[in-house]
Amino acid sequence: MQEKSINLIDIIDYYYRNFLRLLILAIIPSAIGISLILYIHPFKPQQDIFSTNILIQDPNVLNNISNSYFFSERNLSEAISRSNLEINIDRKFIDALDIISGHSDINEFVEHYIKQDFSSLVKDLKFKPEELDKFLENIINEGSRFLVLVIKLNNSNLDKFEVQLFASNLIDVINENYSKDFNSTTINLKKINDIIIQSPVSILDVNNISSRLGLIRNYIRQLNDEYISFAPSINLDVVLNKLNNSNDLFNYVVQQDNTYKNFIIQKTELEIKAVEEKINSITSQLEFLGYSQPENSNNQVIASNNSASVSYDSTFLDTILNLGTQAASVDQRNTMMNIATLLKDEKIDLVKQLRRFDVNFELEITQEEAFSYLVKMINETTIDINNYIDTVKETKKFQEPIKQLSIVEPESNSIISAIIMPSIYIVFASLIFSFGFISFGIFREFR
Repeated sequence: MQEKSINLIDIIDYYYRNFLRLLILAIIPSAIGISLILYIHPFKPQQDIFSTNILIQDPNVLNNISNSYFFSERNLSEAISRSNLEINIDRKFIDALDIISGHSDINEFVEHYIKQDFSSLVKDLKFKPEELDKFLENIINEGSRFLVLVIKLNNSNLDKFEVQLFASNLIDVINENYSKDFNSTTINLKKINDIIIQSPVSILDVNNISSRLGLIRNYIRQLNDEYISFAPSINLDVVLNKLNNSNDLFNYVVQQDNTYKNFIIQKTELEIKAVEEKINSITSQLEFLGYSQPENSNNQVIASNNSASVSYDSTFLDTILNLGTQAASVDQRNTMMNIATLLKDEKIDLVKQLRRFDVNFELEITQEEAFSYLVKMINETTIDINNYIDTVKETKKFQEPIKQLSIVEPESNSIISAIIMPSIYIVFASLIFSFGFISFGIFREFR
């Protein structure tokens, strides 16, 4: 059979005659696809969602305040006023504000690496497996301090910059009110009063001096552990040296009277026993939590029965879930181990004080003069400690309980990305399908 010759006019005429079929073949799959999209993403009122990452720098914030405090009418009114905005504070507006756990960047990081093969991940990052375990454990432990402030606005006239300004002012207001309401500048140490000794000196005065020396030593230890960088102008090592000199003078005074000496020795021995009992109690609690072996303490939280580290043929998700379920135990373990360390340091100091009674001091002053000079030295050391506490409080005033880590950014939740763009893709694909299907008819018609 002889084939017909095809020219451009014939092709145009063919498509013109089949235009209705081409249109119908394009409309049918487009209608089905768009219907599915509308079923999955039904039309909703336009909603703009903004978010910003925040960091809780004061751990007491998590224990003291909730969403109702964050978004109280007092905080919102002040933030709106500072931003020069006109917003009606009603239940709808308050419900549009929320605080959720996590950090957007960290969440994306975890979500990305959950999809990775754990063994190859360790090789690619050139990490030792135990280092990655520790890194993941730190993410879990520190994760509660990272939060996301979410602002959902329905048909609002606020633009992006106004929302950014409002969020920034809201965090500032919350910081200011929190510092007033909960006195966040306070620390666990109270200022110490001067010691006063009556004349003649009694056994009660000796006991008072002994207790005061121990109190000041504990203060120095706690300031060194928790607030070492707060007062660089005050050298705690020098203050401790003063205290040791006071201790030596106290020992000299006590050695002059056997009644004083026997009393202080018995008291110190009882204090050592009390500290040992506390250490034993902490050790029992650690054993109860399964941390009796120090060499396994770092990895035991994610260990199996046969290994001190995670099984690396498991998935990354299993690791994170396992860490998450054990996070509370890790925090409890760390807290108790810190307490145990402080108790052991306290015991060492008490043992040193007890052994100093074996050293004979010879001073060319009377016992009364020694007592007077001892009280003066103790009160001078007390002034140094109180000055350090004041400096810590002043420094904490300028430390924000809540810190904004990122600017407010809109989330991708528009009707364009959810409905319009997918619909365009479906219509375009349907037209290509329809055009291709109709084009096959050309070869049949012009054979």
